[in-house]
Amino acid sequence: MVDGALILGIIILVGFIGNFFYSKTKVPESIFLMIIGILLGPVLNLVSSEFFLDNASFLVSLALVVVLLESGLTLNVSKILKNAPTAFFFTILVMLSTVAIVSAVTVVFFDWPLVNGIFLGIIGSGTTTITITHLVEKLSIGRNTKTLLILESIINDLTLITGASILISFIVAVPGEVSILRTIFNELVISVMLGVSFALCWAYIFLKYIHGNKLGYVFTLGFAFSVFSITDYFGYNGPITILVFSLVLGNYSALINKLKTYAKILSPIQADISILRSINTEITFIMRTLFFVFLGVIFNIDSLKWGIIIFVIVIVVAELVSRYVAARTLAVFEPKFSNSAPVITTLVASGFISTLLAFLAIEAGINIPNLAEIVLLEVLFTTLWSILGAGIIEMWLAKSKVKTY
Repeated sequence: MVDGALILGIIILVGFIGNFFYSKTKVPESIFLMIIGILLGPVLNLVSSEFFLDNASFLVSLALVVVLLESGLTLNVSKILKNAPTAFFFTILVMLSTVAIVSAVTVVFFDWPLVNGIFLGIIGSGTTTITITHLVEKLSIGRNTKTLLILESIINDLTLITGASILISFIVAVPGEVSILRTIFNELVISVMLGVSFALCWAYIFLKYIHGNKLGYVFTLGFAFSVFSITDYFGYNGPITILVFSLVLGNYSALINKLKTYAKILSPIQADISILRSINTEITFIMRTLFFVFLGVIFNIDSLKWGIIIFVIVIVVAELVSRYVAARTLAVFEPKFSNSAPVITTLVASGFISTLLAFLAIEAGINIPNLAEIVLLEVLFTTLWSILGAGIIEMWLAKSKVKTY
């Protein structure tokens, strides 16, 4: 076994190599990183799974805060609402249909508890931006279909974490002590208000004391961790609060334009936010690397039996069916997308957020048997399906001369 510092050093270097590997081969780095994790852990036994599992709570909280900062800082809400309401509608549609079909399959055919099926449906409803962006760029499909798929992969980072965190709140709540309406109010309304309030507090402190300071990101990250912990401590939803907090920061320029009276006073920290955004991208890269390798290290090869493989194949098929249902439903409201259903159905590659949600469930004490193995295989199968399927779709489009919107 090697010590913790060397483990982290190896993982960061592996992440860099994985990114280089992706740039040369266009094979998603997630596959490379998970394979490296399996080699380091269960195969060569160089890294103990206990190292990660003993620190799972801290690592999940760290990753959640960093990823939510990244999502909020990079998502232009006004642009999404103004120019891509279809993508937002479709993302919600995919999530609902996947949760419905996957949970039905797990309950009826595999005798799973409904809650476990719903959680697996949430995990499986998201696509990864890295893989989807690369694949759609290579396909001869319409510009609007490309935009829809890319925006879906961006938006579902937010919807998946929000849905999973709310579900976990219901699961861990003590029965009879908290009503459903009160839980929803605390999870959504109060948490959103707290996120906005903390963002305004951050802006005041930054303008008054920290503007231009080279350690502005350090302050922001520490502030976000404190907000996350304080919110959770008082029984509200930490992830949603941080999400709203980061969305306010990421859309600060648009807010300044709305507040013309205060624009001159508020505008100085726009440059600071741009710096925060660039630094956080690198930290997010490290977190993504860590969790893909993490998943490989804790993978239990002994539990990899045909039953689990068949189970994951069935779940992936259920996810494909749900995307097809969502695509056809979208075509009812937007007929121009009717020819895009095969493409939308095929590009189902899961990624980092699915991995993170799996560890969120483990950290919360939700007992889903072989969850790590299921998620690793799901990411692997959906990625391979998307890569192979994209090639088949491209040949079909060229042969049939079908035009997509």
